[in-house]
Amino acid sequence: MPYLNSAVLSAGALARHSQPTIPTADGLLLRPWTAKDAPAVYEAFQDPVIHQWHVRAADSLDEVGGWIDEWRQEWEREEKA
Repeated sequence: MPYLNSAVLSAGALARHSQPTIPTADGLLLRPWTAKDAPAVYEAFQDPVIHQWHVRAADSLDEVGGWIDEWRQEWEREEKA
C-alpha cells in the first residue's frame, strides 16, 4: 500500500542522534531499553496478563537481550516505529 504523504524528515535525520531520554514531571525517566533491562523485561513477560495484550512471549533472557539489540539497531537504521 503506498504512503499518502511525504516524509517530514530526511533519511538519517534521527539515526544521527542518540535516542532521547524524556523526564516526566513526576520524576519518571523515559529512556531506551539497555542490555541491563533484560531481566526486568523478561520478568514482566512472565505475567500472564501481558500474554493477553502482547503477541510476543519471552522464553529466555537471551531472547529478550536480542529484542533490545534489535530495537537499538532499528533506531540506527530508522526502521519501524
